[in-house]
Amino acid sequence: MDYYNGKLLLPKNLLTAIQEYVDGEYIYIPRKPCNKKSWGTTKQSKQYTLERNREIFSRYLSGTSAG
Repeated sequence: MDYYNGKLLLPKNLLTAIQEYVDGEYIYIPRKPCNKKSWGTTKQSKQYTLERNREIFSRYLSGTSAG
């Protein structure tokens, strides 16, 4: 997730309206539902976790202790 300067990105009237609610604080603006990404697709977290879990399970099946 990147941060953008609202002063450079938003029209003045919209920036002023937002400042009435959150003046100088961070605000998260969610994606539109049609632009949502599945968990793990941006940084390959899902693939890494899947591979790690398979390795752990393989070790478990071979009798390796978790502790």
